Amino acid sequence: MQAYDDEIVGTALASNVLALADRVRTADGVEALSEQHRLALEHPGLRAHHLVVTDPAGAVVGYASVLGSSVEMLVDAAHRGEGVGHRLAEAALAVEPTLAFWAHGDLPGAAQLAEAIGLRRVRELWHLGRDLAPAGAGGDEAALLATPLPGGERLRTFGGTEAEEHAWLALNARAFASHPEQGAMTLEDLRVREGETWFDPSLLWLVHDDGDGALLASMWLKVPDAATGEIYVLGVDPGAQGRGLGRALTDRALDVLRARGVDRVELYVEGENARARALYEHSGFTPVAVHAQYGIP
Repeated sequence: MQAYDDEIVGTALASNVLALADRVRTADGVEALSEQHRLALEHPGLRAHHLVVTDPAGAVVGYASVLGSSVEMLVDAAHRGEGVGHRLAEAALAVEPTLAFWAHGDLPGAAQLAEAIGLRRVRELWHLGRDLAPAGAGGDEAALLATPLPGGERLRTFGGTEAEEHAWLALNARAFASHPEQGAMTLEDLRVREGETWFDPSLLWLVHDDGDGALLASMWLKVPDAATGEIYVLGVDPGAQGRGLGRALTDRALDVLRARGVDRVELYVEGENARARALYEHSGFTPVAVHAQYGIP
């Protein structure tokens, strides 16, 4: 077992782990690493701790990423049943005994390992999706963005200034105060995402009150390829909830993605967030998969 602090993960190790993640995704039919943990591997400085198991030839066959209060693990399908996952879990808990383990796709082997080390299911993340019909009349993106929201709120796109970054982070922290990952985003986390190839400032929207100009909400869209879009982050200030901003922004997002020729939209939502799930179900989203987190009951 080898352990690496965030600052000493080299390009070769990162490449080998990402190759392992690709093999695991092919074997299991689900992404093996979340974006957050993948970025922590690719960008030293995001406060992660990395654990690696190699075979006698030096090939990476197991990996665990400890980031904040959570850990994600992957084991090469050809080496399952050899105790690799158990070794990684024990090593991760030695780093932080109260860690919670994500199981992407909630596969049986992950549930069995969690039970073996005394953990219980404590959280669910729902992956939802829906298809989009082609855009009809009135599908011009510029016109859609220029149209005021139903309550008169003003929508503008992100300009990339430091003031906007800090304003967005403050809104994000308020909107996701109870969310252990999203609500803890830092300026460095935001800027790493701004540097990703998929980032498009015209798809990060800031919604201001038409009166005092206060930042009330934000919609961040992600279009990783021409056919697929994602409602990446939808945040509404707690003081502005109940005004219909979430639904209005979701409708606007679907219209803009449709205008771009996207034919499939996906998103992730906390399983216990009944209000958000109801919003998305009303907008035509249906379950694709459930990801589970296991921790101390």
